Amino acid sequence: MHVAGGDEPPPPPRPAVHDVLDTLVGALVRSCLGRPRDDDAELCRALLPVINVPELPLDVRGAVAGAVCVALGTAVPDEEAELLLTTRDAALRLCREGGDELRVLLGAATLGLLAPVGEAGEAAADLITATRAARSVEQYELSLLLARRGLEQDGLDVRQRVFLLLTVGNLADDGDAVAEADRLLADLPDDDPMRDLAESLVGLRSDQPKPAVLSSAGEAVERNDRPAAAHDLIKVFADLRAASGADDELIGGMEATMEAFSAPDINLDGARAGLTRVIGHWRARQILGEPPPAARAGIEMVMDLLSLQASSDEMILLCELIEALADAGLSTLDALTSHAAVPEAFAAAVTHSTLAYRASVDPRWPDLGTLIGDLGTTDALLLRMQRRMTDGRQTVIAVHLRPPVGIAYKRALLSDTGLATLETLSTQSARAVEGVSRSAVNRLVAEIMPRSLTGTEHPAPPSLTVLPDGPLWSVPWGDAAVAGSPRAPLPITVSPSMTLHNRLPTGLPPIRTVFAIVDDTIPGARPLVQALGDASPALQVEQLAGLNELPPTPGREDMLLVYAHGEGEGLSYRLHLPGGTVTGLDLAALPLPPRAILAACWSGTAPPRTFPLSLPAALLLGDVSTVVAGLWPLPSRPTGAILSLLVKEITGGSPLASALRTAVAQAGFAHVVDSSGLTVFGREDAPANEASLDPHPLHEKH
Repeated sequence: MHVAGGDEPPPPPRPAVHDVLDTLVGALVRSCLGRPRDDDAELCRALLPVINVPELPLDVRGAVAGAVCVALGTAVPDEEAELLLTTRDAALRLCREGGDELRVLLGAATLGLLAPVGEAGEAAADLITATRAARSVEQYELSLLLARRGLEQDGLDVRQRVFLLLTVGNLADDGDAVAEADRLLADLPDDDPMRDLAESLVGLRSDQPKPAVLSSAGEAVERNDRPAAAHDLIKVFADLRAASGADDELIGGMEATMEAFSAPDINLDGARAGLTRVIGHWRARQILGEPPPAARAGIEMVMDLLSLQASSDEMILLCELIEALADAGLSTLDALTSHAAVPEAFAAAVTHSTLAYRASVDPRWPDLGTLIGDLGTTDALLLRMQRRMTDGRQTVIAVHLRPPVGIAYKRALLSDTGLATLETLSTQSARAVEGVSRSAVNRLVAEIMPRSLTGTEHPAPPSLTVLPDGPLWSVPWGDAAVAGSPRAPLPITVSPSMTLHNRLPTGLPPIRTVFAIVDDTIPGARPLVQALGDASPALQVEQLAGLNELPPTPGREDMLLVYAHGEGEGLSYRLHLPGGTVTGLDLAALPLPPRAILAACWSGTAPPRTFPLSLPAALLLGDVSTVVAGLWPLPSRPTGAILSLLVKEITGGSPLASALRTAVAQAGFAHVVDSSGLTVFGREDAPANEASLDPHPLHEKH
C-alpha cells in the first residue's frame, strides 16, 4: 500500500505510442456507440500513422487501421491495405486472447464497426464475441449496444439468442428479455452449459435485483451490524469469483476490505490495503471509457458500512476513501507536456490519455491527519453521490472537516425536488438552467450541507472548499445561500481534491496587474472594456490579443482575465481568442499568473469521466491557485456586467474571490443562469484570519 506523500519513486513512463493508441481506441468506441465528437474523424486520420510502428503488435495496428477506415467511411490508404486484409482476424484474436484490457476493448469496438459491412453469417458470431469482450472489461454500455445489434441478426441459434437476451436483460434491467431467455432455456437439457453461463451473467451491479445473500447484508446494515454485513459480503465476492472465474484487483481488494470490516473494531491497515487495490482497479477501468459499475457497487457497500457508526475509525476511513476517489491520482502528476510525434491539434487528447494512465498505475492512499493539518484556516466539505444498499435511493454523503480535528457527517436523502434541480443543472444547458430558481438551488444545498455549516452552534469558517462528485460539479456552490440558515453566505470555492487544494500557493499579495484578453465582438464586452480602461492608475491593465503575449515569468501580484468564446472539456477545451484558438493544454502548459478568470462557456464544466482532469484542475496543477470559470453557457451581457463590476472591486484592492461575490451581489440579476455561472476553483485568495479557527471539535452525525 502506498500512502500519499511517501518516498516511492513514480512508475516509469510507457512509450508514447501507447498513449496515442488509448486516444484512438476512445474515438473508435465513441464511433461504435454512435456518439463521435466533431473532431474525431480528423483525430483518427492524424493519429493513425503515428501508431504504425514496430512497438505495437501487428494485430493491434491492423485492428485500428481497419476500424478507422470503416468508421470514417473512407478508402483504405495504400500503405495500410495489407493490414486491413487481416482486420477481422486481428480483432477476433484481441478479444479472445484477453490480457491487455485496452486491446480487448479495441477488438470489441473493431468487430462492432466491421459487423454492418461484413458477411451476415460472420456478423452475428462476431457481435457475440465483441459483446463478451466489452463485458469482460466492464464497458457495459458498449456491451449492451453490441448485444442489441446481435439480436437483430438473422440465423442465431438458441444458445446465441439466450446469451444475447440475458446480456440485454442484465445490463438494461430488461425483464422481457430475461423472460424470453428463460423460455428458451426451458427447452435446453438440464446439463446444458448455457444454464451455468446464464448464472454467471448476473454480475455485481448495484442497480440490479439483489441476490439473497446481498439482501441479508442489507438487513444487517439496517440493524447497524457491520461485522455481520461484512461476513455476508465476503460470501458475495467469493460467489462472484467462482461464477465469473475472475481474480482481479476488485474482487481481491473487496474480500480483503470485508475481512477487515468483519471484526468488532475495523482493521484500518487491512481496510486501507484492500481499498487501495479497489481504487487501482477503478482507475484502470475508468480510463477505458466507462467507470466500472462493479467497483462503484463495491465502494457503495463500503460507504454504507462506514456510515453505520460515527466512531473515529469509520469516519477517518470514510474521509480517506472519498478523497482517494476525488483525487484520482491528480496530485501525483508532474508537469503537463505534449508528445512531439503527435500533431499539435490533437496533443491535448493524447496528453489526457498519458496523464490518466500515469494516475492509474500508482494508486496512493491519502492520510487524513496530514490532509486536515494542511487545510490551514479553510474547512472542507467532501461529497459523494451514493445509493443506499437497502433500497437503492439516491443520497449524498457529506463530510465536513474543520481543522484541527473536527468532523461532521451527514447522509442526505435528496427529495424529488432536489433531484430534479440537480438533474437540470447537470445538463449544463443555458435553456435548461433558465428554469432553475435561486430558491431551488438554495433548497438543494440546504438538503446536502451538515448542520455544522448551516446552524449557529459553531462559528462560520473563514472559507470552505467543496469537493463535488458527479452531477454535484454543476451546482453553483459559491453563489448559494442555505435555505433557512441564519448565517450569511459562506465564502466557498470548489476543489478537485483536498490533496491538490492543500498544495496551492497561499498568502498572495493584492492584484496590481491584469493581463486582459477580451473578445470585444461579444455582446456585453463594452462595459468590461470600459472598466478596464478606467482602472488605471490604481490597477495596471495590459490588453493582449493572445496568450503568446503574456510575460515569460508572471508575478505573484498578476492576474489573467479572459472573456471569449469557448467549448469542450478538460485539456481539449478550445478557447477562441482574438489572436487565435488555444486548447486547455496550451493554457495549462504556460507559466500563468496565480489568479485567472476564464469567462467562457463551459470553462468550468464537470471533468471528463475517463479521468477527472477539468480545465480548472489542469491550471491548478501548474502555477495558478485561484481560477474563476463558467459552469454552463454564460449569457454574454450579464457576464460582461459582472466582470466590469469585478474589475472595479479589484481596482479597489479586493481579492479575486471576494471581488466576484461582491460583483454578483451588486449586479443583482434575479435568475440563476445570469448570476451564478461563474464559480471559484482552488483556494480563496483572501488573507486568512488565523484567529477565526474554531477550537471546538465537531461531533455530528445525522
